[in-house]
This record gives sequence, structure tokens and C-alpha cells, in this order.
Amino acid sequence: MKEVTHMAINYQTYKCPACCDTGWIIRQMSAAEAYGPAMADWPDVDVAAPCPHCGGKPALHSDCGFPKEFSEADISRFRWEEYDVDTQRIQQIANTFWQNYSAWSMEGMGLYIWSKTRGSGKTFLACCLGQSIREKYHVSVKFTTSVDYLATVTESYREENRGRDESQVYRECELLILDDLGAENRSQKNNWTDKEFFRLLGGRFSQGKVTVITSNMPIQSLNIDDRISSRINAKSIIVQLPEISVRQMQAEEKKKKFVNRLMNI
Repeated sequence: MKEVTHMAINYQTYKCPACCDTGWIIRQMSAAEAYGPAMADWPDVDVAAPCPHCGGKPALHSDCGFPKEFSEADISRFRWEEYDVDTQRIQQIANTFWQNYSAWSMEGMGLYIWSKTRGSGKTFLACCLGQSIREKYHVSVKFTTSVDYLATVTESYREENRGRDESQVYRECELLILDDLGAENRSQKNNWTDKEFFRLLGGRFSQGKVTVITSNMPIQSLNIDDRISSRINAKSIIVQLPEISVRQMQAEEKKKKFVNRLMNI
């Protein structure tokens, strides 16, 4: 029987391991304490209580690194109807990804979400999925852009930061969202960037860790080493979003409502 070694989930990434950063724990109390003296003959019950270790303060979504505008993201907030085209297949993939995440984790399989159109919802969808998985499975989720990741790695090489590598968290977290792959300045493209992306993605794939990648181009158009693109292709289900700028549509709707509101004053 083949031994599976990549299924262990690292719970030590939580700031409060007692409540997994939710701010709540389950504790047992008497029915009388929970419901009043009239229930004294009832058996003890389990109730949710503020975590005594962290003061009952859940970790902010920003701990994941999500962009501020997506800090309240979860899959229930993603409006598929905005596309006005058939997205049934994409919805099915997205739903099974967060609802059956343990099966995806077992295979070390992630998503490659792309479309050429900026504002089509790639980053928002990735954050919605990441937050929904974080809340349901209590796994460590981290978000970074490809540009920010390279900048973090660069900082770790500075003399004053020797021995402190803040990029390590992206290599070790259970679920990584790597946003906007391919957006790096072409002048940055060299053996070093390929080496660092291979260290990040090759390492995660070999350990069976799940990665969600967003991009404005298909995998074959990425200007990266073939070893990296082939591994992305092998460990990702491709999701191409409709070439519709939901961001632009929403912006136009907001401006229209703003003008109408002023005209009715």
C-alpha cells in the first residue's frame, strides 16, 4: 500500500491553538447552569464560550493577507449572476473545491483561475474560496501576490534580516493563494525569479500542499521555467472565468446610482 505523507495539516500556524483563531471554544456545563434550575435533572451540555486563552477575539481575515476590499469575502458573497453567461461548470468546480476540500487536499490538487480581462473576479473568487475553507476546515490560509512574494524573499536575503525569513510561511501554509502570477516586471525575469518560484511551487507540490493561482494568462503563456509551468498544470484544475469585467460593471452601476441620488435631492 502506498504511504500518503502529505495529509498532515499544520495546526501550529494558529495564533491561538486552543480555539484555532475562532475566538470560541466548546466547554461542558450543567444543564441547570445553561438553561436554569428547572433543567437540573438534565444531563450536562456542550456550549460555545469565549476562548479564555485569547480573550475570545477571533483572528482578523487580514491575518491571511487578503486585500482589504476582500476582508469579508466568502463564497456566499460571490455573485455568479453578474456574468450573465452560463457559469454552471465553473460553479460546480468552485463548490466542490471548498465543500470537499479534504479530497482535494488528499490529492494535493489546486486551482488555476485565469482570464485575460482585468476585474473579472479572479482574485475575489480565490479569496472567497480561501476564507470559506478556512472557516470550515480550520486550516492555515495565506494570500500573496507574485510580486509581493518576490519582494518578501528579497528582504529575507538582506544582512539585517539574516535568520528571519518571512517568506517561509507561504511555503508551509496548508492553502496558499498566489495572486496575479505572470504580472512580474519582465526585467525581473531571470534565473533567480525562476529559482524562487520553483522553490515555492515545486516545494508545495512535492509536499502535497494545495495552491490556488490566479493569472491574466493561460499556463502555457507564463514566462517561467517549463519545470514550473508543467507542475502547475499537473497540480491544478484550470478555471477560465468569463471575459467580462465585473469590476467595471459594478463601478458603472455605483456611478449611475450616485448621479441619480444627487439629481433627486
